[in-house]
Amino acid sequence: MKLIKEKNYPLLSRKEVVYEVEHVNSATPKNEDMKNKVAQTTKEKPELIVIKNINTTYGVGFSQVTAYIYTDEKVMKDLESKKEKKKDGK
Repeated sequence: MKLIKEKNYPLLSRKEVVYEVEHVNSATPKNEDMKNKVAQTTKEKPELIVIKNINTTYGVGFSQVTAYIYTDEKVMKDLESKKEKKKDGK
């Protein structure tokens, strides 16, 4: 996992991170797996991380993962849509 971009949004109480993930002989990584990897890498709580998207080009063993890391759970619940919560299995 390689960090490509990191940007802070203090008014939204979050940080946006973009990682490049290699998965040469396997399928595109799942959201839950990526959430745990981002949590390990950033040393943040997995409950405060939202995976926005995982972009993979066909035939290439790399994916670009965009994640939001919130500092406040209340703000996260207010900003994230029901669709995203459903996507995370909640």
